[in-house]
Amino acid sequence: MATKKSIVKAIQKRSDGMCERCGGWGVDPHHLLEGSTKKETECVENVLWLCRRCHNYLHSSKGQAENYELKLDYQSRMLRLYDEKEARVIMGGKLLLDTENKLSRERECHWLR
Repeated sequence: MATKKSIVKAIQKRSDGMCERCGGWGVDPHHLLEGSTKKETECVENVLWLCRRCHNYLHSSKGQAENYELKLDYQSRMLRLYDEKEARVIMGGKLLLDTENKLSRERECHWLR
């Protein structure tokens, strides 16, 4: 899914153009919830600004666990903002469980601090 120009500008501003994972020079938007065409997920909170290396890493098998953790952070924010039913829709129909098999509302999105 192509990221809207307004979203790209907002995440570039939020990150000062730097990768929100390693601090290098960012060049790519990374959707936590990929492939969704729902307007609820096309938002600043769902997109990170990353350097090419970090973006490739999060899409690799080695980066899957970290990417899952980022999705849990985003989901936690959605559970604080919306009821569970609405959060489920935003998350693409299912909610993710943390390592304790719980829905966490306490996780923070480091990219939004």
